[in-house]
Order: sequence, then C-alpha cells, then structure tokens
Amino acid sequence: MPPSKLFRKPASKPDGPTRTLPTSIWKNSGIRAQAGVLLLARARGLEPMRVKLPCQWKSLPPKNFTEMRRVWDQASRRYKWHLVVEDGQPKAEPPGGGVLAGDQGEIHPITLTEADKATVISVRALRSVRQYTNK
Repeated sequence: MPPSKLFRKPASKPDGPTRTLPTSIWKNSGIRAQAGVLLLARARGLEPMRVKLPCQWKSLPPKNFTEMRRVWDQASRRYKWHLVVEDGQPKAEPPGGGVLAGDQGEIHPITLTEADKATVISVRALRSVRQYTNK
C-alpha cells in the first residue's frame, strides 16, 4: 500500500443536513385558522401546510395570527416554528422622549450619548481577563 493512503483519515458522513433551507415566512394573508389548526398557504395547486396550535391559542380569532416562520435551529439541529400573535393590547408609550445612541468600541465595550450627556461603560476586569487568556 502506498504511504499516502496509510495516513488518510477515514471518510465520515455529516451528522445532519449539509444544506439548510432558508427561513420560510408566511404573512397574515397566507395564514388561515380552522379548528385549532393553522393552514399555511403554499404554491397554487398545492395543499396548504397544517400546523397544530397549542391549547392556549386555539380560542384566538384568526386575525390575531400575524406571522409564521419556519426557522432552522443550529443548536438542536432541526426546524422550529415561530408564531407572532397579536394580543389586542394597545402599545405602551415608551418612557421619556429622548434618543439614545450607542457606539461599540475596542477599548471600551460601549459609549452611550443622549443629547447633552455622554457615558462610557468601562469593564476593566473583563478586559484584563480577556488579555490574560489571549496570551
């Protein structure tokens, strides 16, 4: 046997899919609710996808389901459903009327500024730990 074949690593198969599909998004125009099941529209001529609803959401009117996403979860290596539900509550006004701007830096983690005030957040202990581990 030639020496180049002696030192090769054995071929292994990937643990999961080598390519994931992009996130699929259904807006409220493509979502219908029937008897505790969401029907998600697909291409013309294809049956809609059926997704069973949890018990606490079965009683909600169909107009409350705003958006549905099929998302690849890297940690669990499978697809998960994300559902956006409108709760009917009016949106609360944010406290205060100012605007805050933040700038992430290399020396200081973040610098914040609001109209006439500026704040520099310095995490020296964390920086010293990071420097020690990078040596």
